[in-house]
Amino acid sequence: MIINWHHEQKENKVMSITKFTCVCLLMVSFGLQAKDIRVAIIKDGPTQKEFLSESVVQQEIVDLLGSEFSVSFVDSNKTTANWTLAGINRVIDENYRDPNVDILVTIGVVSSNEVATRKRFPKPTIAAVTIDPVAQSFPIEGNRSGKNNFTYIADVKEPGIEVTFFRDFVGQSKFAVLIEPLLAESWPEFSVLLETAAKNYNVEFIQVPVKGSPGQVVDAIPADAEAVLVGPLAQYSRSQVRTLANRLIDRKLPSYTFAGEIAVEDGLMVTTSQMSQAQGQMSRRVAINIQRILLGTNASELTVNMQFNSRVIYNQATGLAIGFAPRWDDVIDAKIINEEEFVNRRAFTVQEAVKFSLQNNLNLQVASFDVELAKKDVDIARSNLYPSMSLSAAYNQINEEQVIPGANPEKRSDAQLNFSQLIYADSAWANFEINEALKNNQLSLYQSQVLDTAQQAATAYLNLLRAKADEEIRRANLEVTRKNLDLAENRLRVGSSGKSDILRWKSQQAIDRKNLFASEANRRNAELELARVMNLEKDVLVDARQPEVSDLLSILSDERFEKFVGNQIHWQAFQEFYKLEALKNSPELKSFESLLEVNQRELLTNQRGNYIPDVNFVAQAGRNIDQSGLGAVSDVEKNTWSVGVQASLSFDLSGQRRNTISRKQIETKQIQLRQKATAQQILTNTGQALFNVGSSYPSIELSHASAEAAMESLTLVRSAYANGKVSISDLLDAQNNALSARLLAADAEYAFLQDYIRLMRAAGDFKPLLDGQYSNEWFDRLIQFFRTRGIATSSFQPTQSNNNIQ
Repeated sequence: MIINWHHEQKENKVMSITKFTCVCLLMVSFGLQAKDIRVAIIKDGPTQKEFLSESVVQQEIVDLLGSEFSVSFVDSNKTTANWTLAGINRVIDENYRDPNVDILVTIGVVSSNEVATRKRFPKPTIAAVTIDPVAQSFPIEGNRSGKNNFTYIADVKEPGIEVTFFRDFVGQSKFAVLIEPLLAESWPEFSVLLETAAKNYNVEFIQVPVKGSPGQVVDAIPADAEAVLVGPLAQYSRSQVRTLANRLIDRKLPSYTFAGEIAVEDGLMVTTSQMSQAQGQMSRRVAINIQRILLGTNASELTVNMQFNSRVIYNQATGLAIGFAPRWDDVIDAKIINEEEFVNRRAFTVQEAVKFSLQNNLNLQVASFDVELAKKDVDIARSNLYPSMSLSAAYNQINEEQVIPGANPEKRSDAQLNFSQLIYADSAWANFEINEALKNNQLSLYQSQVLDTAQQAATAYLNLLRAKADEEIRRANLEVTRKNLDLAENRLRVGSSGKSDILRWKSQQAIDRKNLFASEANRRNAELELARVMNLEKDVLVDARQPEVSDLLSILSDERFEKFVGNQIHWQAFQEFYKLEALKNSPELKSFESLLEVNQRELLTNQRGNYIPDVNFVAQAGRNIDQSGLGAVSDVEKNTWSVGVQASLSFDLSGQRRNTISRKQIETKQIQLRQKATAQQILTNTGQALFNVGSSYPSIELSHASAEAAMESLTLVRSAYANGKVSISDLLDAQNNALSARLLAADAEYAFLQDYIRLMRAAGDFKPLLDGQYSNEWFDRLIQFFRTRGIATSSFQPTQSNNNIQ
């Protein structure tokens, strides 16, 4: 039979020879049979909410003592009081009198206080829940109770530490104190303690009994109260605590809870109590105390101080709701609840973020106007090819000396209609065709901008996810450091390590906090960048969701895809096909085609200018409306008209056209070389992206395996450190190794996804991201390409499982 002396790290002491002798005698007396032990777990009343869970305490006791003792528990109807002092004491007395009960454990605040005031204890008794053992006048001698058969579990703090913290935290000094009447009745010295504390800490207390509904309690708080101290609320459910918190928020009253993190999560503003977080530790301490009592130690000799490490836990949403914000120094190491409750966020998947960006990105909208302007230029150029018509009217009056009878009278009014139609002008047609090509160039540039925007949005989204993962891992690592600091402090208390370990962990904690702050800044910067790319409305950020790699890029697990890359020959052919797809899809190459078309047409126009004239059809009709004054005649011909064809040819006497032709020929060669270089770069980018994807995909599984191994190693080393078998350096190395491995594991997925994003950009095709899969038509083209290379494709036909791929 193995006795577990090291079940709890905080009780890690060396067994004395005397105790070892007692254990041996007990083992002999018990023989090989497990002794039957019956434990009574006393509760204040039909439980709404206790600091300790009865089931958790029972499970810890069974887990620890199960191999040594046969443990059973008194029925709950015999251990549950009725929320009265008389009822609580009656239950305690009945279990003391019951000969079948061996040990009593009180897990209620009031039952623990009531039993501690007794002068004698007929049976071993453990008061598991205390508020302040000194203020409650619990017996204490050194670090023990000194009372036969009695012990308790307490976090012995510096007097008034929580009151002074809250006073300084909120900068107020008039506090309403909410206390259940049952606890106040059990603890009559409480009012006196408040009076003493008020003088010692320069504050004012107003005691408010928690009677009735949460609304009634809050209504009973005086109007001049500046803040609220909330005592244990064992008779309130969590929903009632939340209602109480909301009513305090309505009153704009900051609140401090002695119940720990759970109450802060329910809406109370702040605490430094670790009570609710320490339920597991307290339950294990109860089990260990029972084990030691059964092995011969009197309860009076057991250590009572458990010393929970204090930490600020702050509900930021509650603070903001009442118009309060703490000083930075007060929350620099705090655990913040609802830290971004008031941040306006919209949920997007990566596909939704990309599509939203393609619709709203400002740079893309600017590029779309370039396309619209190019279309208008085409319309303007086309208008030069259409007929033109004009109508004019004139009135003339001259002096008498200039009059010519019948031809130039003193006063005359005329109207004229002009019409012209271009029959052929190479410059006009060239202007139209060049603007058409420039429009196509702008369309290509716009399509390139679309691909760039899709890449920017997807990359920004993945960068945000990467930053969030980094922040979460570093936050978890900081918690590991805090736990290791707690462990070192416990080891210092039992004498198994020195103060140097404490200082080293505090230094590590500062480093980890600094790294976490930097990680938070990176995450916020990533949020802003994604919001910019998506052009979200003001003050809105993206609630990015972790995509499943298998769902996002299901192409990689498609049966047909795997066959296309299943061996070296297939892989080479696949790369060639993908590169040809990239060349075909490239908007940059299409842009060069448009520029070549522009340059060739300008070259042709200058060459034709030497021998092809511009030809126009013109027509004109005029009418004399009126003649009057000196020299006017009545029988003059009033209507005139003319029709004609005009041709003009310009001669290049200055050599400008010849020099322009030479320049265009040079520009053509330059554009062709740039086009060739761009095609070469596309092939290179595509090839590199293919190899990067092939490398980063398998690294996901490998990095996760490394992280799991590192975390398992950290657990083992931490256990060994707790037992004094390894040094702090070993634990630090294990923790840093685990941190690095977890960061690499998270980074591996995003590195692969970004590699794949780059591959899609190189290939000019984001359908795998936006649609989740390549189309059957894409696979058909791939199969046809393989056939042209003489590669058998009969085995590439889809099975029934992937006939439905869209």
